[in-house]
Amino acid sequence: METILLVDSDSESLSDNSAVLRKAGYNVVTASTAQAALETASACRPSLVLLDAELPDTPGLEVCTKIKSMPGLEGISVILLSSARNARDLKVQALETCADGFLFKPLETRELLAHINALLRMKNDESRAGKHGQWDSPVLNSIQESIFCLDKDLNIIWSNQAVTDSLNLDQDQLKGKKCYHFLAGADKPCSNCPANRVQKNQAAEQVVMEAPDGKTWELRIYPFMDGNSHPVKFIEMALDITDTYKSRPALGSSESLLRDMVCSMSGAIVQFKMAPDGSIVPRYISQGTGDLLELDLDEVMSSPDLLWSNMHSEDVVRIHDGVFFSLEKQQSFETDFRVFSLSKTIKWVRITTVPHTHEQKKFCYAFLTEKTMPANELISPSTLHDSLTGLPSREIFLDRLNQACSLAQRYKYKVGMIFFDINDFREINDQFGRSIGDKLLYQTGQRLLGFVRKSDTLARYNGDVFAIIGLNMVSAQGLESMIEKISMSMKDPFLLKGHLIKLGITMGISIFPDDASSAEELIRKSKTRMHRAKDEGLEYLFLPDPGNK
Repeated sequence: METILLVDSDSESLSDNSAVLRKAGYNVVTASTAQAALETASACRPSLVLLDAELPDTPGLEVCTKIKSMPGLEGISVILLSSARNARDLKVQALETCADGFLFKPLETRELLAHINALLRMKNDESRAGKHGQWDSPVLNSIQESIFCLDKDLNIIWSNQAVTDSLNLDQDQLKGKKCYHFLAGADKPCSNCPANRVQKNQAAEQVVMEAPDGKTWELRIYPFMDGNSHPVKFIEMALDITDTYKSRPALGSSESLLRDMVCSMSGAIVQFKMAPDGSIVPRYISQGTGDLLELDLDEVMSSPDLLWSNMHSEDVVRIHDGVFFSLEKQQSFETDFRVFSLSKTIKWVRITTVPHTHEQKKFCYAFLTEKTMPANELISPSTLHDSLTGLPSREIFLDRLNQACSLAQRYKYKVGMIFFDINDFREINDQFGRSIGDKLLYQTGQRLLGFVRKSDTLARYNGDVFAIIGLNMVSAQGLESMIEKISMSMKDPFLLKGHLIKLGITMGISIFPDDASSAEELIRKSKTRMHRAKDEGLEYLFLPDPGNK
């Protein structure tokens, strides 16, 4: 979820526009002064800033310049907001210096969201372009044919391992050279240059070219388009066919992989391998995959199960089976699946696998593309996240639990379940008021987040009850450690509007498949143990026989 920092000295405007942005699916943080804006921007590193140009302590233009110069916020988008209708000169000055947009207050919802979407889309496109070289290299290096990546002026900006090995040159020595320097041994472009034709026609081309040095090359050239369908880079694949055509089948096989990859360059790609225990492990994940599936790739690579965390539970096993089949049998596989999105929809995603063998090891490339979503799959943001705590909703929680149990059953690991209840919460509400009660629920959720792993799921199940799914538990000891930490943490009081509030808590714990054979039974066991622990005056109940605290 994108975070937007909204800075406005008008409290009514701040409240109204915050509500509009949250309804649109954004995470919103606010500030009403320049100092607070700078501190908040440094702390939360938002994706975009909406900044009042008429702040009481410092001009918005000056604040904009400071934010853009802060470490870690280089390239951040800032839209200035002004209520002065004669601020045309300010608008021009802002856009000429540091601002990325300028809007007049009161803000019109459609115009505001359009500006935000345009700037975030541009930022994401630039991010993907910047990371392109990081993710295509492993794929292209696995192909044995010579691969050149050319810019629009046909300068070499990257080449694969086959090129550097055959020429005994490193990447720095190749950069800036022209492809004809190496393929044709010439100092000027080839007559009727195929790369020039591809650039002009914006279409891939395959040719056989005889070089002055007597070599014959089979070339395949593909344009790489930007968001406006203009060619900005080219992939050129070259095979020396001077002596024999025996390599043609290998070229066709590698070219098929390359064609699928090039078609998906602006999208998503995952390279899978088979782990010794028979599980499917992502070996490499492109940035486009994170964008499409709305995942943090660093978290996924450290906890591979998270790759499937937003997938609909009914599709998980089917997709795993398909990828397993593609890896094991080295055959292609294609189907569609559903992903829970943060933008009010269930995304439909098509997965197409291309099996590949390298050095007698089996791999599988999966290309993911978003499909047009059926109208009946539209969902509201409240279906995905609890509006009070911001934690995953009960629906998402249940879906992830079904998914976790399916994977645990297949790969023989355990899933832990903790139900967590605040004791006497109704009395806290009655004594301090509903507002304090709501803040207490929010802060409880935030405190609990500090004790769950990135691969786990914490949700507000209902009322004052929270629930935790502990994925891939090797034994009960890992869950016990989490329980002890939660128990110790909750002994510290909460400070809310000058009130120190100490909580009593009760937890019920169960493990799949030790205690239950299904997700429904796991929930039932955990809730039963939570209620039994409360009746017996225990803080938590792990096993049917009480021997706990």
